[in-house]
Amino acid sequence: MVSPNWFFRQGRLLKSLATAGLMSLSSAPVLSSSYGAGIENSQWYLSESVFECSLVHEVPGFGRAVLRH
Repeated sequence: MVSPNWFFRQGRLLKSLATAGLMSLSSAPVLSSSYGAGIENSQWYLSESVFECSLVHEVPGFGRAVLRH
């Protein structure tokens, strides 16, 4: 015979799985976003000194990407 607690635990498990599934579906478009500049309009700007070197690249639809070392 199955105890009543078994049904309660199964219900919680199903709710947790359903919630996790819905959350992963709602974040899927965010994870698939892609930004970039095509090779025809790609420009890098170099700035260097004895203390720091940086590369700056304008990315359409995103903003400015800066790499510093």
